[in-house]
Amino acid sequence: MLNKRILKMCQHPFHISSVIKFCNLLPASQQIRQKRTHEINSGQLKLLMEVFGCSYQQASSISFRHTAIRTLDQNHIRKVADVLHRFGIDKGDIAEHPEILTIFPTTIENRAMLLQEGGFSAITANIIVRYITITRKPLRLLKAYQYIPSQFDIPQSFLSYLNEPPPPFNPISGDALDDKSFVDIQVAVLRHYLCWRLEMQSAELDVLMKTYSRLKNRSFRLVEESLKILEEKIGFSKEKIRRHGYLMHTHPGNTLDTLNRIKTIGGESIITVFHRYPKVIASATDTLIKTAQYLHDFGIPDAAIQKCPELFTLGSDTVFQRLTVLQSVPEFSGLAKNPRVLRLVHYQRKAYSRLSFLQQLKMKCASLHILSSPQAHFDRYVREGSDRTRGVDMTKFLSLELDASEVKIRKLLARHPYWCHVPLVTVRDTLDFLLNRGFTKCHILFNIHALLYSRNQLKKELDSLSSCCELNMCFPALKETATVEAEHQRKIDYLPPERRLALCLYFIERNFYFTGDGIWADSIVSGLAPASDT
Repeated sequence: MLNKRILKMCQHPFHISSVIKFCNLLPASQQIRQKRTHEINSGQLKLLMEVFGCSYQQASSISFRHTAIRTLDQNHIRKVADVLHRFGIDKGDIAEHPEILTIFPTTIENRAMLLQEGGFSAITANIIVRYITITRKPLRLLKAYQYIPSQFDIPQSFLSYLNEPPPPFNPISGDALDDKSFVDIQVAVLRHYLCWRLEMQSAELDVLMKTYSRLKNRSFRLVEESLKILEEKIGFSKEKIRRHGYLMHTHPGNTLDTLNRIKTIGGESIITVFHRYPKVIASATDTLIKTAQYLHDFGIPDAAIQKCPELFTLGSDTVFQRLTVLQSVPEFSGLAKNPRVLRLVHYQRKAYSRLSFLQQLKMKCASLHILSSPQAHFDRYVREGSDRTRGVDMTKFLSLELDASEVKIRKLLARHPYWCHVPLVTVRDTLDFLLNRGFTKCHILFNIHALLYSRNQLKKELDSLSSCCELNMCFPALKETATVEAEHQRKIDYLPPERRLALCLYFIERNFYFTGDGIWADSIVSGLAPASDT
């Protein structure tokens, strides 16, 4: 082909220079072609060869003309090909309309089933791709182009595919029916069926169809099967289905797959979860399994999962990313074992945005409730400017970490006048520090107020206790005791650990006249401490 083009150009003397330039460009063009060929995944090209039933060169050419195909996931292509083959669409037809691969498999299935139910003589890739345009044409045109037989009763055809059809229905009789579009007739029959099946009034159905517009495009067979599963397998009443109209356009195959493969979520029966939060029914089975596994891997307890089943309406990859962030943000990581921690995962964007805003305002005590509460509650918290919590997050955290009841933890902490003004991140950091220094949970519980102070304050005092000087100066009576009990060492290590922590608290608060203001020692230096109540 190239040689013929060159010879034709050489027949005219003025084209000699053009021939030379063209020949010089040939290696570059070949290199570009080779480079583009390598850009396409070889595995995807082999898959396209199988789907289109064509050669390597033809599959490569098609992928170059339709760039969207190159970005498709291979699993998506396989699912689309399986659906198309199920409806008798051959490989050659797919190759002529490769853009069909970009449509979701469930959309293709639904369109093909509606075309069957509406009496289309044949279903091709071209019709599915142009489905919206074709179904909006008047019925007389569809019959004129022989998409549908001329004497075909479309309303009755839709109803004939139902196992339990409603009473006969004819939206418009005579020639006026041919002036209606295919989709208008289909929606009219669907409305008739749903009013009868769910015992609804026309006005009530209008609201439902307006709210869930996708329902208008559902196959009659899929709608009927979905309703049967919801009522018989899950136990939903007609009234509950009416209140959750989106359930009618969930895929029945996916719902059955979920019921067969997943028995429990977060320690609860899958049926119970469906009743508590019906939106979970719309999630893919594989997504539910992956999400549950991620929650287990990150150590999220069943109690937390039960309090936030709506998390399973998110994508599994999204949940994984948000759980990773949960561990990386100090303000979030302290809440990892909180029964309501998944609210931070479900509303993470909102929570992170609020946390950043509060940090700009120098407010450090935001609770899980404030970070995930309705906007009105958060706005009121900011207006009040009270940088404190109710202590719920702290008591839950310490109850789990110190193996004590929340009531006991709160009773002990309440002895400090400003314990609700200490952020949980400080308590968690100090607890880790003390555990690493060798103090046990019992030692810490005995001096639980030590957790309200920063690790720097405690480290300074613990290090100073390695010498007896400070102790002898403050408690001269202990000098003789220390000499008798530990003649060969001058350190104070012979004191029980809980006593050493008590001494640390004494030294920290001594400079603040034991008012509790020592918790703001670091902030007082920079002038950020709130006004004392005393």
